Amino acid sequence: MAPSETVFRRGLPPVGVYGCVKTGGFVPFMIRALTKSWADHVFISIGDGQIVEAEPGGVRIRDVSEYAGCRIEYNTAEPMTDMQRAAVAEYASSKRGEPYAWTADAVDGLRCLGLRWRILAWFERARRSVMCSELAVQAGQYAGLDWSCGQGDPSCVTPAMLARRLDAQTWRHSE
Repeated sequence: MAPSETVFRRGLPPVGVYGCVKTGGFVPFMIRALTKSWADHVFISIGDGQIVEAEPGGVRIRDVSEYAGCRIEYNTAEPMTDMQRAAVAEYASSKRGEPYAWTADAVDGLRCLGLRWRILAWFERARRSVMCSELAVQAGQYAGLDWSCGQGDPSCVTPAMLARRLDAQTWRHSE
């Protein structure tokens, strides 16, 4: 293993946490600008440096080292049992191959612009896919954790909301 990999892998996230990340590119920049957040993407750690994420092309498993050099923050301080952590990882892994929710991204973008048309809700209900933050919220729900950021529907949660949840550490306030 190269020295840089050793240094990077020393701080691997534990199983069952979510990570909010700031990536590069025009689309991630627009996501951050529209949601007024530092984060544009979310993934779930499943252990040994592996993560599950929903992105264009569908839900996939990859190595967290692909985000080396990016700002990443995890909910590692949140109280969770080992069983909950395992359940989060199990659920996220089970979604491998599901399609990505392009319509949800479009709806989120329109909502961030202040548009609240009723037809947008129809598009959300009609989709059969998942986006990154939605996957994290659903995995948390499967494990009995509330990562919904006050939203009634996991598809309404954005990476910005989960990043703000980390910044506020809301779990400390609810103890």
